[in-house]
Amino acid sequence: MPKRWIDSYGWRRLSRHETVAGAVHHQTLGRCMGIKDIPGSYEEFESCLDACEEAHFDWDEGARRISDATLDLMTSWYPRPLAPVVRTATLALLDEPLLRAFRSTPPSAATQAWVRRAVRLRGRAVRLLPPRRAPRFARQNREIKSYPNGYRLADLGTSPVPGLRGCPVRHPD
Repeated sequence: MPKRWIDSYGWRRLSRHETVAGAVHHQTLGRCMGIKDIPGSYEEFESCLDACEEAHFDWDEGARRISDATLDLMTSWYPRPLAPVVRTATLALLDEPLLRAFRSTPPSAATQAWVRRAVRLRGRAVRLLPPRRAPRFARQNREIKSYPNGYRLADLGTSPVPGLRGCPVRHPD
């Protein structure tokens, strides 16, 4: 939920108008994907997500492999000696259900509190900066490494079912 992240760690909370716009965007995206029974408001999306997580968040070996690969990719963006710090800080930002589903060992409560405070402090510092004069797009970040050796689309996804790619939890037709 981007809104939850932004409200917790961003330089300001989202306005109601931005929250509604996000819900409308995802409703449109869902319709374009042929999804039925799309929630009608942000609050309904939030309830749907929470119910889905409660019902379906569980250990999955494929999801753990993707989690580990993502952490490895993220740590590769920094000098090698910082990799353990980046990994621990990233895990400190994950919530309990996600850590449980990945069977990741959570950092200590003190580490979690310190990292979350540091990210909130960053948000407050960003608030003091002058507005950007021009947008900065992710595609402009040349220093970010992705899959240095490429990837095969068939290898992506978390589904343990042979022949089924992507998320193992499918929306009912």
